[in-house]
Amino acid sequence: MSDERISDRHLYRSGLTQKPLTLGDASIVTAGHDEISRQAGFRGTIRFAGTGNEDGRKAIEAINNFFWNSVEQEIFGRMYNVFECRNILAVPLPDEEGALDENYHGIAGQVSIYEEDEDFLHIVVFNVWPGWHYRGVGRKLLDKVIIECRKLQLPSIKLGTTNDNFPALYFYQRAGFVIEEVITEEVVRQHGGPPEGFAGIPVRDEIRLRLDIR
Repeated sequence: MSDERISDRHLYRSGLTQKPLTLGDASIVTAGHDEISRQAGFRGTIRFAGTGNEDGRKAIEAINNFFWNSVEQEIFGRMYNVFECRNILAVPLPDEEGALDENYHGIAGQVSIYEEDEDFLHIVVFNVWPGWHYRGVGRKLLDKVIIECRKLQLPSIKLGTTNDNFPALYFYQRAGFVIEEVITEEVVRQHGGPPEGFAGIPVRDEIRLRLDIR
C-alpha cells in the first residue's frame, strides 16, 4: 500500500474552476447554481459488480485505496470489508471524458452496500473519482441504492460520515437523509487523535444519517 498521505491527494474538484483540490485546498463558499461550472452529465451504466470479475475487483480496490488507503471501513461500531459487501459501479461509456483514464480503472464511482438483517440497507462506502464530480454520478448511484432498498423491502438506508465532510453532508441532506445520531469523538477513538479533514477541520465525530424509504 502506498505511503502517500490521503490529505496530499486531489480528492475534490472545484465546482467553480474545475481545479483539482486536496483536503487542505478545499473550502466552503456560497455560490449560485448558475455560477458553478458543470460538464455534461454522466452517460453510462449503473450496475452491480459481478462476483469474480477481476477488472471490477481491481477497480473497487483502486478507488477505495485512493480515498481510504484500505478496503476496510470501521463504521457503525464494526469493521466492514468492501468485498464482503455488494458493490455498485458507475461505468461510463467508452467515449466519455475520463472513461479511459487508466488511473480510474474504467469506472466513475462505486458504492458498497450491506443488508443489516431486516433493519436497514447500509451504505458502507460511497466513492466518486474527483474527475467525475459535478456530473451527476453520485445521484445515479444513490438512485440505484434506493431501488435496491425497495426490492429488499427494507424500511431505510443508513450511512455514516464525519463532522468535517461538508460536501457529503450537503449531498445526502439534499437527497432527503436526516441526521439520526452523532457519535462524538468516535474518529479520535479509532485514530488516537483527530486527523485533519476538509478545509483543515479536525475530524472527531461520526455522523449517522438515515433515509426512510416509502
